[in-house]
Amino acid sequence: MSPANDVAAASPEREFAITRVFDAPRELVFEAWTDPNHVDLWWGPNGFRNETCEMNVRTGGVWRYLMHGPDGVGYANKIVYTEVVQRERLVYTHGSDVEDDPTAFHVTVTFDQQDDKTLLTMRSLFATTAQRDATVAFGAVELGQQSLRRLEAYVTTMIAGNDPEGCYAEVNGLHLHYEIHGAGQPLILLHGGLGSTSMFGDVLPLLADDRQVIAVDLQAHGRTADIDRPLRYELMGDDIAALIVHLGLAKTDLMGYSLGGGVALRAAIQHPELVRKLVIVSTPFSQDGWYPEIVASMAQMNGAAAEFMKDSPMVQEYARVAPRPEDFPVLLDKIGDMLRHDYDWSDDVAALKMPTLLVFGDADSIPPAYCARFFELLGGGKTDGGWDGSGMSSARLAILPGATHYNIFFSPLLVSTVRPFLDASPPAMRRWGE
Repeated sequence: MSPANDVAAASPEREFAITRVFDAPRELVFEAWTDPNHVDLWWGPNGFRNETCEMNVRTGGVWRYLMHGPDGVGYANKIVYTEVVQRERLVYTHGSDVEDDPTAFHVTVTFDQQDDKTLLTMRSLFATTAQRDATVAFGAVELGQQSLRRLEAYVTTMIAGNDPEGCYAEVNGLHLHYEIHGAGQPLILLHGGLGSTSMFGDVLPLLADDRQVIAVDLQAHGRTADIDRPLRYELMGDDIAALIVHLGLAKTDLMGYSLGGGVALRAAIQHPELVRKLVIVSTPFSQDGWYPEIVASMAQMNGAAAEFMKDSPMVQEYARVAPRPEDFPVLLDKIGDMLRHDYDWSDDVAALKMPTLLVFGDADSIPPAYCARFFELLGGGKTDGGWDGSGMSSARLAILPGATHYNIFFSPLLVSTVRPFLDASPPAMRRWGE
């Protein structure tokens, strides 16, 4: 996008206009603007979250929604459509449920096809010059530009969702690969070490049944090429935060397995303002969380193991999709170097505020007693939950039966455990007799 996209157009004394050119057909941009499954994921300035209560895009139709600010306050809005021309134009009055709302104003949005791009113009007309000037002084032009930039990023994810090869984001020097599946509340899904997005098997499409899953290939994994940088949980956590910002998402859900769980945990620790809910699968918060024999095995990992692993599924998948298949020994060296670094994030974990679900197997590489310690750090397991659930924290702990570290990431039980947690708002407590 050129800088000109962010410049408000000249307008008469009672109006202002903002424009943006989208590298997408206008049918797609119009769909993103008029489908509540899409619009709630981008509408509003940075840091705001939209919640549609009612949306009927037709002449005389109404769109009611709550705009939740960074402070958690919800602002009620009401839009009444006075003209709808499919894929070309929307005209509406923007106000509230207050009768004869004195703050209401009129908006015209046009979608003009320019070759394979779309020129969008959003023109706002006010009752008086004073009302227009006060709105501009409040920062409405910049806030509108932020919303259109979020729409641009979201349309990119819509295009990526239709591309089996996925999409790429330039973040922190990485050409970071991600795929989009489904629509709804975003969930960023992170794979385990030496794996890629494909390792989740049927779990990924099942999660995408009722939400938008953004599956990411981490540094040096899958379709994401390595760069001249060590592998570190903290750095990759920053990569995920940068991707969230790049995609223009408000608070999103994060779910990671093993290596990806550590990355998700660091992203939540380092950027809590970006995370709505957190799911950690088969991942400890400290090096001593693994069984001693697992720690010893990690310490031995290096590029020399590539020859012995050449017939394994993970090496075959790496060879199929990696930009440089010959770099697998380098990945082993970097993973081994990372795993030999001692760490303990217990203080950081105890400070987390977002609802968090911990999922482990009953035959995991992490002892059940340690899983309970993790749960307690998050505020869980401190007291009896109570008949009415009043003693429960926002943390949840699940131990899946018959699951190991090596099969939990494609277990059907994983989906049936994770989905209710992500869907609950707030976590519901059903009582006996109800």
